[in-house]
Amino acid sequence: MLPAGVASSSIVNGIPSERDLLSDDALRARALPAGLYPAAGVTATLALRALADWGASGLRIDLIEGLVYLGGALVLGAAIVLLHRNRSLAAARLGIAGWLVTTIAVGLTAETSAALGLTPVALAVAIGLSTVFDARSVIRWTLPCAALWAGILVARGELYPAEIPQSDLRMVLTVIPTAMLLIVGLAARAAVRGRELARSAARTARVALAERHAELMQSNVELTRRSDETFAAQSAADAAAQASKAKSAFLAHMSHELRTPLNAILGYVELVRDEAGERGMSQIVADAERMESAGRHLLQLIGDILDISKIEAGQMRLDPVRFDLAQCLRELIEAMEPAIQRRSNSLVIEVLLGDDRTVVGDPVCTRQIVYNLLANAAKFTEHGEIGLSVHREGAWLELRVSDTGIGMTAEQIVRVFEPFEQADAANRMAGFVLVAVVMRPVGGWLSDRVGSIPVLTAVYAVLAAGAAVQSFTPELRPVGTIAFLTMAAALGAGSGATFALVGKVAPASKVGSVTGLVGAAGGLGGFVPPLVMGYIYGRTDSYGLGLGLLAGVAAATMIFTMTVVRSAAVRRATDAAGPTGPRHVTRQPKSVRP
Repeated sequence: MLPAGVASSSIVNGIPSERDLLSDDALRARALPAGLYPAAGVTATLALRALADWGASGLRIDLIEGLVYLGGALVLGAAIVLLHRNRSLAAARLGIAGWLVTTIAVGLTAETSAALGLTPVALAVAIGLSTVFDARSVIRWTLPCAALWAGILVARGELYPAEIPQSDLRMVLTVIPTAMLLIVGLAARAAVRGRELARSAARTARVALAERHAELMQSNVELTRRSDETFAAQSAADAAAQASKAKSAFLAHMSHELRTPLNAILGYVELVRDEAGERGMSQIVADAERMESAGRHLLQLIGDILDISKIEAGQMRLDPVRFDLAQCLRELIEAMEPAIQRRSNSLVIEVLLGDDRTVVGDPVCTRQIVYNLLANAAKFTEHGEIGLSVHREGAWLELRVSDTGIGMTAEQIVRVFEPFEQADAANRMAGFVLVAVVMRPVGGWLSDRVGSIPVLTAVYAVLAAGAAVQSFTPELRPVGTIAFLTMAAALGAGSGATFALVGKVAPASKVGSVTGLVGAAGGLGGFVPPLVMGYIYGRTDSYGLGLGLLAGVAAATMIFTMTVVRSAAVRRATDAAGPTGPRHVTRQPKSVRP
């Protein structure tokens, strides 16, 4: 059986646990009870014997010896008391102090050879005890032991003047034991440091081994899961690739069948238009022209879809002919001019073709490529400049489209020739939603501290300011991003404050239904702003007006919260508190018997 308070040694993968039999607490718990009790008994016995000798002889040295032994016995008794109170470290320190007190008695009262031989050894034993019982204070015990030896020599010189008359011998007896004690202390400190390092290394190795084992288990599970997912994804990708290839091949083969009926319809529309024009039917001519315009737009869309399908199916063919590039670009610019001017952009054109303005290539594909580049530049540029430059360098032709819009990041440039993805928009939306969700509990916490009405007022103020800033369509980085994230944080905090307000204002019997209605209204309200913004963008090709309306709605809601909602909350709180005025008690006069 182990002493109380000592954990049993446990071995995990060959590494001792942190609380093993060699720990400081375990060493003190095992050794202190076995050392303090007999030491206290022996010291008390020596004190009684020395005091009895003093009573018989009357010698001062016997009195000093008895008092020193008595002091050591008292110190050891105090250490035993502390040990019973589960204060092992303080008990160990008092035990070492008691040992030093008894050593002083031996050094002062024993005969010369015994005192000079046993005292340094006893002091070295005290240093060794500190290594076991008080490992962190080895040096603190070493220095008093060395000083104590020098003090004992001085005291013996006063008590026994003729004992060591030679000054050289006294110097040797002072220096050599003192140096020995210092060396013992340094060695003990090194041993303690080595033990600490061994424990730390064992603890670190055990933790690292456990973490590595957990990582390996997790990696094994993850590899198994990924293997299954990879197999399923590969199977799905193969099936999707085969389906896409079949679709692309079908559309590529059906291009003629899709275009032929539409061309026939357009031909009949032209005949109707011409016939109506000859007969002076202006209304029918206008209707026919609109039908022809819509049909040709549909024909262009079908052509784009078929071209993409041909590219995916590997059946896209170029028809190189010599054509007038300047004339092609002129017609293209005339078609793109409304889209460029819609966002207050200016177009800078630089065409350097020399005397020969013709080139050899596919005019349809060339026109489509330039059209897509200009349309993309016009879409992502506002109040800026779009450039179109054409330069001939020998047999090569360089055609460049530039703009002052939002641009592209380095990561986007690397993926510019890969299939188009909406990953950036998804990431931005995920960041917006994450900020809003994280701020919900913050809004509730703030409502508990300062009240829901002040929090909602601040939220609507921030929303109005952010929407107002966004209505001027600033650059996305950094102003636009900061404004959107600030609006997301305000929306999240407002959600938390709203539910906190519902819990305080709604009657206790209707909190559940009111909370459900508020949540449903919030969910349905999430559809209205996107619909309004989409309608406004479709009409104006800009989100500026929609964001301005959002700023106005937020400002109006802030005023409504500061007035109507605040009054309702105060009235509800007053009704819940009940009348608090002083009570008027009417006392009935006592009846007096006659």
